[in-house]
Amino acid sequence: MPKSCDHSQIELDASTGMSLVVIQDLSGGKENVPVRAEWHDADGIQSNASPSPPFRAFQYITRNLIPPQAAEPFYDGCTCQHSCLDMPSACACTTTHAPAYTQMGFLKLETPPIYECNSNCTCPRTCSNRVVQHGLKAPLCVFKHDSNKGWGVRALSVILAGAFVTEYAGEVIGTKEAERRWIEMKKTGSSNYILCLREYGPDGQVYRTNIDPLRFGNVARFISHSCSPNLGMHIARIDSIVPSAALFVLRDIQPGEELTFDYGGSASLNWAESGDGVIENAHDGRIECLCGSSNCRGYLPYDPAL
Repeated sequence: MPKSCDHSQIELDASTGMSLVVIQDLSGGKENVPVRAEWHDADGIQSNASPSPPFRAFQYITRNLIPPQAAEPFYDGCTCQHSCLDMPSACACTTTHAPAYTQMGFLKLETPPIYECNSNCTCPRTCSNRVVQHGLKAPLCVFKHDSNKGWGVRALSVILAGAFVTEYAGEVIGTKEAERRWIEMKKTGSSNYILCLREYGPDGQVYRTNIDPLRFGNVARFISHSCSPNLGMHIARIDSIVPSAALFVLRDIQPGEELTFDYGGSASLNWAESGDGVIENAHDGRIECLCGSSNCRGYLPYDPAL
């Protein structure tokens, strides 16, 4: 259970008449808004109900845990004193890298990789070129599916197309460590997955970023796959050269609607191609997809290199 999250409590689910175990804020105050978690209390446990997996032995973080040698600020900053998108032609950040956002902070969906203003910039924290770094803004709820689909995340308010939702946060690990953990997961029957971002440099070299949310992660670790998702993943860089995986809304999302992204989708880069894969616990590396989409591919994506 996340060390700082609220104790669970029992509520009545008016729609089913069943007891509902609720954690008011899974993030323990680390996010800008509470992250609710709820599941049906099939055993009739009272107010001392303890969270069921996967909440045990999990520490909530809001940004990737990056090795110290890669965490130092890498990019030069701008000298702007105003929001950089007010005068993008005068900003070193937005002239070096095309602006990714509108002045209202919505993603320009056709835009390739995101380079935000960073800690070396003099622009204010309210600058429109600072979005991913400010974290979650929309209230979300982690819930347990009644079917065998496991856990998911639903919106608790309208989220407009182009809005940032959350970073997919976890431990950034090397490929050998990712391989070791994958073998361990197969042995223990863990249902965790590791997100792998690939970038192809001008020299053709492949650069991998492996993000494991099992021990350290955020609300994104509970977001389900769909072959017809309502979230898209984009590469974002702020301070570190290590990329972040940022989830943005593809179309307007209504309250109560489940959030999904394509585990095998692509993230845009101006000088590279990028894809992400999922390592899942399965004998042959493949797990049946249960998204129910009309264009379902049948199986969850996975990384055959691990």
